[in-house]
Amino acid sequence: MMTKQEAQAKERQIIELTSRYISDVGPILLEMRDREGWRALGFKTWTDFCKHLQGRSEVHVMRLAQKAEVERNVQAQLPMRHALALARLKESEAQREVFNEVKSNIATPVERNYQTYVDRWIRKHECDAPRRSGNGRDDSDGWTKGDLDEDGELSAALDRIETVYSSGERRAIQNGTIGLSRKDIIGLAAFHASKIKEVRNLIMSNHWDLATAMKFVSSTPSDTDKILELHNHCLATPGLCYTISINGFDHQVKACKAITNKINGQANDLL
Repeated sequence: MMTKQEAQAKERQIIELTSRYISDVGPILLEMRDREGWRALGFKTWTDFCKHLQGRSEVHVMRLAQKAEVERNVQAQLPMRHALALARLKESEAQREVFNEVKSNIATPVERNYQTYVDRWIRKHECDAPRRSGNGRDDSDGWTKGDLDEDGELSAALDRIETVYSSGERRAIQNGTIGLSRKDIIGLAAFHASKIKEVRNLIMSNHWDLATAMKFVSSTPSDTDKILELHNHCLATPGLCYTISINGFDHQVKACKAITNKINGQANDLL
């Protein structure tokens, strides 16, 4: 049996080779698609060529090309899911606009952040575009005043959250900017005000869902935690200053003035 150290080395090797494969093959596939290399090889469609490639499904092959196209448009390497979220926007200018907005507002974005900002761009520029999933009743696309008139439970939950957060932060949750689902909003409102306040920055700044935020603040840091995790514990403190003792050593994480101003500035922008 492998030792843990050997297994970790192999895992790093797998991740490195997989990342290299994706970054190297994607641009080649994109060129084959755009310059119709598939037609030169006698295939009737791009999809037929993708099906022809062995070892990968045609969907995976097409996604590699999509990822490479988005990365070319935004001039940055992205995780697959982030790139596919941006790929919903057909124009390269729109992809760049949303990418820059996410990058400016969120230090460590996740897939949901990109989905939220893409949805908001679509609602703003394509008024007749359908919501991402059906009627959106339990989605995170946002709710209008008319929606809330028909959903008293959700409306009451937002009112409750507003008593702890600011009115601007309530609007950001309601219009879908933060990405909370209906279930999460109602769940958040059910907690005590102190707990709602504790997860405020994790939800408003990190755009975490409720389960992730609550699980995190209930966890106890250990000597294996990464620095980013300690930063997030700091975000969950009222004064943005977190102290923990691990193995007899005291560790303090305190937000610098720039981070404090950024968080306060984001809150003020929502007012």
